[in-house]
Amino acid sequence: MHGVNVRFAREGEFPFVVSITNTIQNNQRPEANHVCTGTLVSKRDVVTADHCVSTFTDQTITIIAGSHDIRHGTRYGVLWWLSYNQFSTIQHSIPVYEHNDITMIRLNQTVPDNIVPPPISYVAKHVMLRSTLQTAGFGVTSNLLMAGLMETAKLKIIPKEQCEQRLSDLLNAAVVLDDNKFCAVADPFVLLDNKNSGSPVLYRGQLLGLHIETYPSHLNIYDPRRVNILISVPYYRRFVEAVIKNY
Repeated sequence: MHGVNVRFAREGEFPFVVSITNTIQNNQRPEANHVCTGTLVSKRDVVTADHCVSTFTDQTITIIAGSHDIRHGTRYGVLWWLSYNQFSTIQHSIPVYEHNDITMIRLNQTVPDNIVPPPISYVAKHVMLRSTLQTAGFGVTSNLLMAGLMETAKLKIIPKEQCEQRLSDLLNAAVVLDDNKFCAVADPFVLLDNKNSGSPVLYRGQLLGLHIETYPSHLNIYDPRRVNILISVPYYRRFVEAVIKNY
């Protein structure tokens, strides 16, 4: 994460936030194997951005959970994962939107009882405009080093129309956001990086969204005009709950 108000998370502050790591890289420093962030939504299921795992197999991914320090977390194997688009195919349904950057990962064993996954928020996004949200994840620090420690920061949702206009001005082209996505910023700026993809965004301790990208990507990574794009987890509630209960 980049920004002056980014801080390291405390031990036990976000025990449900996990690191998704690439096991075939085999770096001696665990943080160097980090690919993306994820969030436990049950004792054995992680939700994250689908693009994080789309190029891997379940044998090449390990989940590290239970600590704010990647080096001290417990490693879990992966049995399988299921994207929303795959789920829709199984259900013989057609997704409303073409891009559904969300997937569920099944662990090979359950996490300890002291790790309590956050509930999915029932509060509508428009109700939370300008409300303070909390995000947490593993990734690259402001000095461009891979962080072994989890970072956290506060964000605020901005109206869809304002976000679209901001992005349109930066790209000199019309930008329309699907309703399964929303935007969050901070002042002073807080910008999440690629390794933060899948990081949860929480409202009063409840899961509201996942970071999927910071846009536009062609601008300098510290450019305060960039916007954190999030995917709405409540929009995919049926998918998440069905995977937990029925798979």
